[in-house]
Amino acid sequence: MNITYFAYGSNMHLGRLTQRVGEIKSHGLAQLKGHRLEFHKRGKDGSAKCDAFYTGNKKDGIFGVLIELDPSQKMRLDYFEGLGNGYNECVIDAKTATGTIEAITYTAQRQYIDPDLRPFEWYTLLVIEGAKQHGLPPHYIALIENIPHIDDPDPERDQENYSILKY
Repeated sequence: MNITYFAYGSNMHLGRLTQRVGEIKSHGLAQLKGHRLEFHKRGKDGSAKCDAFYTGNKKDGIFGVLIELDPSQKMRLDYFEGLGNGYNECVIDAKTATGTIEAITYTAQRQYIDPDLRPFEWYTLLVIEGAKQHGLPPHYIALIENIPHIDDPDPERDQENYSILKY
């Protein structure tokens, strides 16, 4: 049985997600209320990754994209997201223009949160370009564009991830 996944970080980028799980089917924009987009989850490479950080404040909200995944795609995504080793899976109510849809997403495990980390530039660009690909609101994209970032010290990884941006 297929599931609906709420992508809010670098997985919004079509090239990134299709590289990870194969061809995908998007079901449009959605918002997750009571959460704030934070770049504070420690990734395997030591840099910051996105987190749908729970605030409980209904004024807070994260924009993202609803993606349909089959079971094998979900398993591959669990691997790339580090399910159980950095991220937890959560069932959420995603708000759309026509109502609410139950979906899954990933949130950072507490022990992987470090507010002093910064994302690599390529990671931030994947999030920004993914947001643009799906038509997220301009004010929201502007917030992401203002996130401080750092250069990736690994030239091979840096080049590999910049090549995804060409998709």
